[in-house]
Order: sequence, then structure tokens, then C-alpha cells
Amino acid sequence: WMRDFPLGFMAPFEDYYFAHPAYANYPVVGISQEQANAFCRWKTDQFRSQLEKFARKTGTDGWYIGLPSEEQFVAASMFMPDSKKKLEGYAPYLPFTRNSKGAFLLNYNAFLDQKEPNNSLGSDGALITTPVYSYWPNQHGLYNLHGNVAEWTRSVDAESGLCLVKGGCYMDPAPCVWALSRTALPANRRDSRVGFRMAVLQSGE
Repeated sequence: WMRDFPLGFMAPFEDYYFAHPAYANYPVVGISQEQANAFCRWKTDQFRSQLEKFARKTGTDGWYIGLPSEEQFVAASMFMPDSKKKLEGYAPYLPFTRNSKGAFLLNYNAFLDQKEPNNSLGSDGALITTPVYSYWPNQHGLYNLHGNVAEWTRSVDAESGLCLVKGGCYMDPAPCVWALSRTALPANRRDSRVGFRMAVLQSGE
């Protein structure tokens, strides 16, 4: 926190974000992709019996817990309404920042929203991260795939060789939290705006 926001009063978050129970349901941040992968390997070992049971039930094998690819993240986060009527009242770009009643749908930098010049930094109800079940889930039942914290994927940018981060964070304007926006960071980079989520995957995906 202190490194990412040197001019902000971030000492309390530096001291308490990982330790205080008030943040128990907040997304993990400040974790490198290397650390996220290590945690996924540990989680796979912890759930080995359940994964093997699922493999026997489905007649498949090679299941493990890991980071999603860029393609999997995009597929999970893209919202395509089944009728134009559901678009009424939404912002004119993906992801939709408000629902038809005007309520915010995500944690992003509303102050930089050029479509809504009267917004302040906290107009969406948050200044930093929010609990993982904030706002509403998407059609897949998943929360905060747009905004809140950006998330590591296992995909690598072909040009730079850096690891791709998807979803945008609480400091990003709306266009940067669209599922197709991309950010690339070194695998060992730790950032207070970047976290991760796990997926159950099959070898070869």
C-alpha cells in the first residue's frame, strides 16, 4: 500500500489489511503471480480427494486448482443481456457501471468516468477495496469480475512476456475494467490493486 500510494495515508492498510478480522471478507491483494500459483498448488493438495472423486464421477482426469487463463476470465465476466430492454438505463459501454435504477454495479474510479462528470472518487460506495460479495453477481453467480481488484491470470502477453492481469481495480476508470482490457505485470510484482481468484481446471485447458 505504501509503495503504490506514497502520498496517501495508507499506513493503516499496510498494518491491518491482512491481520484485522474486519478485512476477512475482502479480496486478497499484494500477492505476486508466483505466490498465487504456489497457493493454488497448495489448495490442489488440500482438495486432492475431492478432485479425484470428481474425476471418477465424470470419467475424466487431470483436475487441479489454478489461475484462469485470459480467455476463461473473459468468458466468465462478459455479460450479454438476452434482450435490449435489459440495457435500459445502463452506461453506453461495457461493463455497465449502473443498473436501470441508477445503482452502481462495481467498484471502480467513478471520479474519472467521463460519462458522469458529477461523480466523486467514492460515488460508487468505496475508496479502496470492498468485500468480495459487494454489489451483485453476474449471470454466472460470480462477484466483482469487473473492478474492485484486478486479477492475475496464468496467460502471458506474447509481446512483452509479462503475465496478464484482468478485470481492473478500484482505481481504474470504467473503460479499463472492461473484460477485454489488458494489463501485463512481472510474475513477481506485488501490488495493492491486484489479487487473484482460483478456478477448477483440467490439464490441457
